[in-house]
Amino acid sequence: MLLTIDNTDTRLQYSPGWFVPGSYNTSTGQSGTLSSANGDVSVTFIFPVVATEFHYYAIQRCCGGWYGICFDADCDPNAAVFATIDGVNRTANGDNLPEAMYTRNFGETGIHTVTLKNMADSRFGGNSQITLDSFGGIFHDHGSSYVNPARIVLAANELATLEHQPWRAHLDFTGLNDIDPFVVGYSFGCIKPAYRCFISSQHDTQF
Repeated sequence: MLLTIDNTDTRLQYSPGWFVPGSYNTSTGQSGTLSSANGDVSVTFIFPVVATEFHYYAIQRCCGGWYGICFDADCDPNAAVFATIDGVNRTANGDNLPEAMYTRNFGETGIHTVTLKNMADSRFGGNSQITLDSFGGIFHDHGSSYVNPARIVLAANELATLEHQPWRAHLDFTGLNDIDPFVVGYSFGCIKPAYRCFISSQHDTQF
């Protein structure tokens, strides 16, 4: 199931220099939190469960945005190998929605580490601004304890989230202990206008 690690998630390891949390506001009235930075900064995330796919969501910049991203062994600080991401849209005016800037399919399940960093953009005299709305991924059951599916609630921040940004939905495990908030293989539906969404399943939920 595709789930989200929001930019405010405490498991994100930000280097000094990030503005967290900032915010964005679109011309259509949507808003949300956003991390941003200039200069030599990075953020690292270690997946808490196995995953087969990864997504990086951010807002494009008009005047400088060149980033590097690496996974697992390629992030070795002594010999890092970064793929590059072009975050520039010269017509961007700052009121657009976050979008998928980078996607990777790992091909097989595994626990992964990702590092995203800002890099100098030579097209704009070295100026580069990086943003982070969220990381997303397809996470898979890692077979720990049983949880009653009826007690798992999917809470959405707003109607626009569900209609236009389904990746921003998050799991609320209120009252449950020692459970990682990742689940796969379940569908969910929402009751308007409360925006409370419940995972449906015909078999046991494993985490």
